[in-house]
Amino acid sequence: MKYVKVIDSQAADQGILSCFREKCTNIKDSDELNDLRCLATLITLPCFLKEKIEHLLVLENDNETGALEANLKPAGPEPLIICQGKDFFNVKSVSLKVENEVICTTETLLEAYGCLMAAYYVFDLNFPRRSKNTLTLLDLLLGIKTKRLPRTICSFLTRYTDL
Repeated sequence: MKYVKVIDSQAADQGILSCFREKCTNIKDSDELNDLRCLATLITLPCFLKEKIEHLLVLENDNETGALEANLKPAGPEPLIICQGKDFFNVKSVSLKVENEVICTTETLLEAYGCLMAAYYVFDLNFPRRSKNTLTLLDLLLGIKTKRLPRTICSFLTRYTDL
C-alpha cells in the first residue's frame, strides 16, 4: 500500500532527531557526518522559523513495487522536494517538482535543496508566503543579498548566533 508520510512541524523534531541519532551511530567518516548534520539542519530549519516542512519537502514511503507515484500529493506552483524512502536520512530517490512536473532527480537530499533554491531563480518565482522565512534564510546562507530580512529571521539569528 502506498501512502505519503508528511512530517508535521509540531512532531518533526522528535522523529527527525531520533533518526539523526540512529544514523550518526553508524558513521565514522567526518565528511559524511558533516553532510548528515547539514541535512538535519535543513530539515528542521522550517520548524525553528515557525513554518511547516511539508511546504518544501515530502517523504513518500515505498509501495510493493518500489515505484514512486509522483501524482500522489499535488504540488502548487512552487518547487517541492519529493523523497522516496524509509525516512529523510535513508532516501532511495529524490525529485524536485514544479507545478506538479518532475524537473530533476538527484541522488541526495542535499543536492535537492540546491536544486530547490536554483528553481526559484531559474523559473523567476517569488518565495511563497508560507515558506518565505526558511527560503530567505537559505538565500542569506548562500550569500544571496536580500533587501530586508523578516523579523522572524532577525530574531532567529540573534537567538542562535550566540551558541
